[in-house]
Amino acid sequence: MSMSDSNTSVMCPEPILQIRDLAVEFPTPNGGWRRVVDDLSLEVATSERMALVGESGSGKSVLALAALGLVAGSGRIGSGRITVGGLDLAAADGDRLREIRGGTIGLVFQEPSAALNPVLRVGFQIAETAMSHRRLDRNRARLETRKLLEDVAIEDADRVAAAYPHQLSGGQLQRVMIALALAGSPRLLIADEPTTALDVLTQVQILDLLRSLTGDPMALLLISHDLAVVSGLVDRVVVMYAGQVIEQAPTAELFGRPLHPYTRQLLDAAADGGLDRGLNRIHGPEGVSRGCRFAARCPISEPQCLTGEPTLAIIGDCRAVRCPVAVRGTVTTADGGTRDV
Repeated sequence: MSMSDSNTSVMCPEPILQIRDLAVEFPTPNGGWRRVVDDLSLEVATSERMALVGESGSGKSVLALAALGLVAGSGRIGSGRITVGGLDLAAADGDRLREIRGGTIGLVFQEPSAALNPVLRVGFQIAETAMSHRRLDRNRARLETRKLLEDVAIEDADRVAAAYPHQLSGGQLQRVMIALALAGSPRLLIADEPTTALDVLTQVQILDLLRSLTGDPMALLLISHDLAVVSGLVDRVVVMYAGQVIEQAPTAELFGRPLHPYTRQLLDAAADGGLDRGLNRIHGPEGVSRGCRFAARCPISEPQCLTGEPTLAIIGDCRAVRCPVAVRGTVTTADGGTRDV
């Protein structure tokens, strides 16, 4: 494995998703543009399970939508390149984009009740997706719908297929959403906060389901604000803060030896039961003129952290961190000495 370019990402063989130097922007009231994703690069390899982790407002969901060519509202891709299965999205016409959305990439939304059409039976919606992306006839699509619902551990698949979204529980809706995302036989499944608003038991069931359905040959990109959710599920973790990747590593290494102070805080928050200890105060890119974006909240920041924006540095195979202090391993103390971090 190797790294590449100034906005470094861990390189993986045969990437299904490749993002290079991506910037996603939204207009501001004063006529300017606010970057919510800033010069970001990453890859998801075929059959890999990867997690994208960070607080609300870090840019995770925006990145997921950009990977499908779906930047919401008046937003725009300011720069960079997104390649899906070898195809540059910027060069794809409407027909190819429709093939990618639901075909090459399946997306599990945070709120399935909002993503599903409320006036159509859920079985019809799954069958239509299978017919569109896999060229199945109506009878084959109906059989495939039942199989997909059974694959996602739906009991009484025929009854659920005949139901409208409002007639199902939260756990059933999330399973239906996963079945819908799988209906086009995608090569990559993006799951955006798939356990939001579910009880603890149902969360565990959904995560177990994602583990059983992905890995070989279908890749998984799991988006979460909680590192505890991704433990034991993914091969690699990418941590975002204020629109940038600030650390990435194989899962065991990240949990065993986090390098960036923000990653350490996320792990501490997960151990304390979540991100409700004041961590949800993203200092976004629009408020940063220079320096490290995490410096104001960092327990090991030094004067130079306020004046120069750090780059994502390579730390051995498959690891990278955006923190020169963590790379150096020492902090300069007030008396001019040093201490380990």
